[in-house]
Amino acid sequence: MKHFSTLILGILLLGSVRMSAQQRLEIGAQAGGSFYQGDILGQTVAEISPNIHGSASLQAGYFFNNHFGVRFSGGYGKMSGGDNFSEFPWRQQRNLSFHSTVYNLGLRAEYNVTGFDPARGQYFTIYPFLGYQHVFFDPKTFYRGKEYRLQPLGTEGQGLSKYPDKKPYKLNTPSVNFGAGMRIAVTERISLGAEISLFRTFTDYLDDVAGYYVPYTDILNEKGNFIAAALSNRENELSGNDKIIFRNHDEMRGNGSVSDYYYQFGLTFAYNFFDPFQEKAKKGYSRKKAPLTCFRF
Repeated sequence: MKHFSTLILGILLLGSVRMSAQQRLEIGAQAGGSFYQGDILGQTVAEISPNIHGSASLQAGYFFNNHFGVRFSGGYGKMSGGDNFSEFPWRQQRNLSFHSTVYNLGLRAEYNVTGFDPARGQYFTIYPFLGYQHVFFDPKTFYRGKEYRLQPLGTEGQGLSKYPDKKPYKLNTPSVNFGAGMRIAVTERISLGAEISLFRTFTDYLDDVAGYYVPYTDILNEKGNFIAAALSNRENELSGNDKIIFRNHDEMRGNGSVSDYYYQFGLTFAYNFFDPFQEKAKKGYSRKKAPLTCFRF
């Protein structure tokens, strides 16, 4: 994270060196969808499509010139996954599932490839971005018709004296955020667009699954919590009875070598304030509406 922070700082300084075009303040919003990728959701359309949920964010950007700017954002979304959506028999047998509300807050650097300045005839752009977002999550699941928070239960032995190396995981994580979008000016002040964004987190517990099984009796004997033990291994539910299928501590429950990540995508709306901190520059742009039939790059 230290090297990543240095990279972002360098980008910010580079973008602020030249300010030949007028500066621009922008406020806006995004609305669309979100989905996650991890141990309980594969990469097929059949798995992903039923696990796409709504998302939204509020944004405020400051552009030093017609190419470079920075954007603060705060967002909200949902994610879910379940082994029942998988085509693989071993995952269907594992029978794990989760859902979570996710919040993110952070800063990103943005570069308008073709330039974007509606007041000076640049009405369309595509842009990549890179930044930092802090992510807050809380995985839950349903068991016998009731919803349970998974982190306090320690389903992989977190907090058990027999496994001192297994600590309860945090419900927030840093993430590298990157993606791309496009924007078109409807008027000098208003622009619309679309973008897709990936959040590469630094946790493998967005879905509460990361490592190895812990024997059912280890959880039950120390915690005395039947629910925690039952949700650590849910294979017996498929048989329709309460007979426990015992797993050893060296049997994999998830792939702990790869962190979880998730996507947000949607349509964007923004309102521009040209040269908000330079009064004398406000007289330098035309107040005519931007034409919609011809774009100059």
